[in-house]
Amino acid sequence: MSRLKALDVCCCEGGSWRGLTDAGFDVYGIDLFEQIIVGPNGKPQRIGFSQARYPGASYKGDAILALVMLLAGQKLPFMHHDGTVEWLGLDDFDLIGASPPCQHASAGTRALRKDGAKEYPHLVEPIRYLLEQTGLPWFIENVKGAALINPVTLCGSMFGLGATDEDGLPLRLERHRMFETSFPLYEPHPCYHDPDVWVAGVYGGSRRAKRPKIGATPAPWQDRHAAKFDRKGGYVPRSLRVQQELLGIDWMTAGGMAQSIPPVYAEWVGLSALAHIEGRAAA
Repeated sequence: MSRLKALDVCCCEGGSWRGLTDAGFDVYGIDLFEQIIVGPNGKPQRIGFSQARYPGASYKGDAILALVMLLAGQKLPFMHHDGTVEWLGLDDFDLIGASPPCQHASAGTRALRKDGAKEYPHLVEPIRYLLEQTGLPWFIENVKGAALINPVTLCGSMFGLGATDEDGLPLRLERHRMFETSFPLYEPHPCYHDPDVWVAGVYGGSRRAKRPKIGATPAPWQDRHAAKFDRKGGYVPRSLRVQQELLGIDWMTAGGMAQSIPPVYAEWVGLSALAHIEGRAAA
């Protein structure tokens, strides 16, 4: 029996891809694979989510437009890493997951939004509307404060996610993410934030402790102290290996991980979707 297919919308570098693949789906991504930001000098700067980093077949394009095209009966060309192209339409998929940009609601961009320095798109509502039109099981992932309806929160503590820092200190991951679904979804168990284990995460530059001078290399404990007492933010390990261990990811760039959900979250959601699909088929 062939595997079911899942569409991974706003896929970045593939956190959902890994989890949905482990849940039993063949996964196809859609993303622009680039962002344009305004740098401190006022000039546009391009930071990208590399299409080459996405582990599966992908289509490079606007998420909203792509969903509209699929709803209109068109097929989209999904490029595999070997160069082959697979044309797929809405009828080829069994599940759709979407992770719209979260900066419009993220705590990390609150100050920028408050003083009007940046504006971020609100895509949850239009994507929900389009997903509802497909008739397929779907989910939307985002952060606390996003316009999700009755979401379920997943936490790193529910899955035992953690890492060992460069100096041997145990770290744990929280990384709360909210999931709105068209099918039943439950927490595996309540989250537990162990006060005796240092919390860490993978975020962008605003959450990272600053080096005191060019070329200086703070020890891990200095970064952790700055995160907890000076900046009141989350500790971001400087080691890419530690960041990857925290999230359960071994192929992404640091920028990709800052935007990614841990794959095990998507696996849990994918297994719930699979049970729903199989139950509906049996009925």
